[in-house]
Amino acid sequence: MCGILGAITKNKTELELFRNALQTLSHRGPDSEGVKEFSDKKCAVIFGQKRLAIIDLHPSANQPMSDHTGKYWITFNGEIYNYLELKEILIKKGHKFRTKSDTEVILEGYKEYGIEIVKKLRGMFAFGLFDKNKNLIFIARDHFGKKPLYYFLGKDTLIFGSEVKALVAFVKNKKTLTIDHQAVVKFLMYGYIPSPNSIYNEIKKLPAATVFEISLKPVSITKRARFWKPENITLNNIPLSDAMEKTDELFRDAVKRRLIADVPVGSFLSGGIDSSLVTTIASEFHPGIETFSVVYADKEFDESKYVKIVGDNLSIKYNMLNFKDSYASSLLKEVLSFMDEPMADASLLPTTFIAKQTRKKVTVALSGDGGDELFGGYPKYNAQQLFNNQLLFNILRVGNSKIIDYLPINPSKKNIVKKLLSGTTMESYSRHFVWGSGGFTFVELQKLVKRSFLENEEKVFSESKLFFETFKQADEGNRVLFLDVMIQLPDWYLVKADRGSMSQSLEVRSPFLDVDLAEFVMTLPSKYKYSINKNKILLKKIANKYLPKAVIDRKKMGFGLPLNKWLTTNFKEEVEDSLAALPEDIFDRNYVLSLWEGLLSGKEDNGTRIWRLFILGSFIKNHVS
Repeated sequence: MCGILGAITKNKTELELFRNALQTLSHRGPDSEGVKEFSDKKCAVIFGQKRLAIIDLHPSANQPMSDHTGKYWITFNGEIYNYLELKEILIKKGHKFRTKSDTEVILEGYKEYGIEIVKKLRGMFAFGLFDKNKNLIFIARDHFGKKPLYYFLGKDTLIFGSEVKALVAFVKNKKTLTIDHQAVVKFLMYGYIPSPNSIYNEIKKLPAATVFEISLKPVSITKRARFWKPENITLNNIPLSDAMEKTDELFRDAVKRRLIADVPVGSFLSGGIDSSLVTTIASEFHPGIETFSVVYADKEFDESKYVKIVGDNLSIKYNMLNFKDSYASSLLKEVLSFMDEPMADASLLPTTFIAKQTRKKVTVALSGDGGDELFGGYPKYNAQQLFNNQLLFNILRVGNSKIIDYLPINPSKKNIVKKLLSGTTMESYSRHFVWGSGGFTFVELQKLVKRSFLENEEKVFSESKLFFETFKQADEGNRVLFLDVMIQLPDWYLVKADRGSMSQSLEVRSPFLDVDLAEFVMTLPSKYKYSINKNKILLKKIANKYLPKAVIDRKKMGFGLPLNKWLTTNFKEEVEDSLAALPEDIFDRNYVLSLWEGLLSGKEDNGTRIWRLFILGSFIKNHVS
């Protein structure tokens, strides 16, 4: 696990500038640093890496790495869990290895299969590979987008790297970087900026499961290809019992693969089904594995009861990490300092907190990320089923939500009902994200953003519409799961996990996001996963084999936190400064203030909306003004 940076430029050697840019990624790789330059009269190529050593700790496994001929070079971030199997195959084909690393397997695999090697890799990866024979560079990102990769394409220059800040640091003229106003609007709706966009017009994300071929002379992207297309996976109506058996087998294998390391490995444990299953299986293959859990003083958000049930059931050591409200302010400053494009998930604070504490004991932690998206764990899936099956929802219209203002229910429930009703007139691909993001409805967005910056609903949700239309299965229930796998996971939840953990030099591995497991689960009918009033049907049946009933039947919580309280007390001054930084040529100032005043008075549950505006205002204040 590492931070990587690469540059192709026609300018003179820029090693000092490159090294300075590479330093912005030091948190991702504190164990070693490597830089390699290739240049001639017309072009310079520079590869760099900050390494977090996990597999093969010997210096010979440091990067950038070349094969024994020196004709192929790589800078790589990630872990390849099937590298030993691939290595054995390559050895039989005559390839020789100098290290015990997974990095070298990618290099030798490329020499055997070309860029098609990415289809054989099982793990998480983002890399740049220089083929000196063909005078080409390839950049690639893993199937689910677990590891980030951004790129900047300018005149005679291409830069790629793990984080936006490294690219910004290498761009000499910062005035050439301009804010993408459409990305801002998308952020307000999604809570993050979906690929391939970033907050800057000139910097893009390499989408998940994508390879770019880059020519050096001239510097240009000559080929773009997606190497994994789950929209084409066909439905398999096998019996539920067979589905359970196969899923269990693949899941156990996925967990086992992710325990391979030459450093200590632990597991996050929230007490929910996903992390409890991961921990339970991991403890079979790794007896004595330590777990790490966030504990809140506020009983509304405390899950320690379930953590203890799982930990005691397995007889393992579980670390209860007490999160106090007093930690919030210092963590906020830290999070804002490493967040180099807006991402509005306040649970990044406890994510960073648990990563900081976990890193004191282990270098790798397993997580339950992906379980909800694959097995139907969110309420929005139930809402979509209700919409598709109930005549009532075809009658309701946005205007009816005005009635809710006069009903004697608390602001939080009022907000939920309004959002539910607002989705009734939207397309399925857009209401799915309005229902699930916790932020603005499109009607509210029209009040917030001035019309010259606001495009129509179809444009705002263009990524969702594209994937929605490419989905081939007849099972409509699987379609919304697919949307989350393609958009929500790589651009929101996996970003949160990556930034929070790597800010503390901690690697996080997600067994649910194993390609073989995911592909099989995607073949199963949605009725095995969720219904109008049930979630994770298949996974809960499997969990009966491993977990106490109290954990299986518990209410879903996720990373709960007292957001409204923090905004109006702990962060009040910072929020008001950030809201003031929102540009008045884009935002309706009066509407912004009405949202803030509604939250302060307790009459409106505007916490997620204000958090979204707060994060955006903080970014503008820190990176633009």
